[in-house]
Amino acid sequence: MDLEVEPGPRGDTEARSPLRRPPVWVCWMFVALATATPVQATDPTPKKPAAEWTDDERFEARFAPGAAAARARAQNLALRARLPEHAVESRKRLEREAKSAFAELTDFVDGNMTPELFFPFELFETLLHMCFESESKPSLENRAHTIGRWRDFGLTDDPEPMIRREAARVIAAYQKEVAVTRYLAGRRAQQLTEQEQSWSASPLAPDDTNIPKFSQEEKWVFCGGPADSLAKIRNALGEEQYSRFLRLLYVRAAPGTWITAQTDADARIAALRNQLRGCRP
Repeated sequence: MDLEVEPGPRGDTEARSPLRRPPVWVCWMFVALATATPVQATDPTPKKPAAEWTDDERFEARFAPGAAAARARAQNLALRARLPEHAVESRKRLEREAKSAFAELTDFVDGNMTPELFFPFELFETLLHMCFESESKPSLENRAHTIGRWRDFGLTDDPEPMIRREAARVIAAYQKEVAVTRYLAGRRAQQLTEQEQSWSASPLAPDDTNIPKFSQEEKWVFCGGPADSLAKIRNALGEEQYSRFLRLLYVRAAPGTWITAQTDADARIAALRNQLRGCRP
């Protein structure tokens, strides 16, 4: 029996996956996508380095007529090809019964194929998730794999202290999010055990009094925090060093990162522009 839980503090219109596991609230279809080999229609024409693209160029390429549909269609076909026939039929039935929840993808952006389509704050968010959510072995390994290679990109100083300083609120919110997720998972396991032992048929529900709550400031951080923190890092580094930091993001954080979307282009463009403004009125 599924556990009804309080929705997370995010209001994402897109699901995003860094090198680590996807967020737990991402639906099963997105989790399945993570195991599928991404397939995208790509332009063989050489492009300038991804880190050098402007925001306008990213918008134009990401939302060019037909481009998102082609990327989504290719990934939908790849996903279906990897599912057993009965699973495909089940998904079709679910889509008919709850189209809003199991709609076809409207876009799929893969950092291995088209890193230039990502905005810097999106990859910075990935970096923070990968490297600073905890002090676990995966986080430490990701940290060494990304910002630990800062000398390779001509940076004059280790950027980790600056990232921790300028993105402190974002890191704290992400760490709290991980703690809430683990707490809910533990409560669910405990309640399932209790239900099995008592043969109770009562529905499962989390103990709301013990679930950590997110403040309005923390909820803002999930939307505007990455772009706001990145702007502070840019100011602290200066343009030359910041351009090298961007190269690090696009070379070390983009591979293994993908974004899925099920909303229309206008909604995604509006959400991105809002995040670029720091999600402030």
